[in-house]
Amino acid sequence: MVLSGSIAAGLVGGYVSLNGLPDFLQSNEYTGIGETRRTVLEDGSTVDLDADTAFALEFDDQVRGLHLQRGRALFDVAADPRPFRVRAEGGVITALGTRFSVHLWDGSATVAVEQHAVTLRTSGLGEIQLEEGERLSFGNGAHEAVEPFDAEIQSAWLRGKLIFEDRPLRQVLADVNRYRRGTIHVTSARLLDMRVSGIFDIANPDGVLEAIENTLPLRSTHVTRYLVVLRPA
Repeated sequence: MVLSGSIAAGLVGGYVSLNGLPDFLQSNEYTGIGETRRTVLEDGSTVDLDADTAFALEFDDQVRGLHLQRGRALFDVAADPRPFRVRAEGGVITALGTRFSVHLWDGSATVAVEQHAVTLRTSGLGEIQLEEGERLSFGNGAHEAVEPFDAEIQSAWLRGKLIFEDRPLRQVLADVNRYRRGTIHVTSARLLDMRVSGIFDIANPDGVLEAIENTLPLRSTHVTRYLVVLRPA
C-alpha cells in the first residue's frame, strides 16, 4: 500500500507540472479531458482541438503562428500574405496553403498533411517538405521517416472514434489519457513499444484499456478508479 501511495503521489505531481497550471496560464485556447472544440482564429483559419489540448497564439504583423503545448489539433488555414506556423516539440511546421494536423504524444509529435503541403524544420531533420497524404513523427525516439496515411483514420477522433493501426502503446496510452480521467502508469519502458490495432469509441476510453489488458502480454493493477498500473506479464 505504501508503494501504491508513492506511485500515486508521484503521478499527481507529474501531471500538474506537465499538464496543469503552467499551460492553463499561458494558453489562449484549451480543452479539458474528454472535451473537443472548434475555434476560429482572427485570420479566419479554423482549429479543431482534440481533448486535453492547449495552444498559445503567436500572431503579429509578419507571421501567423501558435505554440501547440499539448494534445492534438487539426488546422484549416485561411489565405493570408503572412505565413502560418506551428511550433511543437522543438519543431516548426509552416503551412503551404493547406490542411494539416499536429499530434503530440509522449514527447513526440506527428505531423500529417491532408491537403497541399507543409515544411517541417527540426534540429535533427533539418528542413523537409511533406506532401498531401504524408506524415512524419519526430522526437523522443520516433522513427522520423515519411510514411503515407489514411486521412479518415487520422482524423477519426473528429467523428468520435480512436483508430489505431499498428501504433506503439506509448501513443495509444497518450491518446486514451486525454479522454479518461486518471492516469495509466507503465512500469517497464519495453511495454511502450508494443503495437496496438483497433477501433474504439472515445465515449468509452476504458474500452481501449480493456482491450490492451486482454490482448497484450502484460498485467494490470487498478490501484484506484483513477490509477491503473501496467507491468510485464
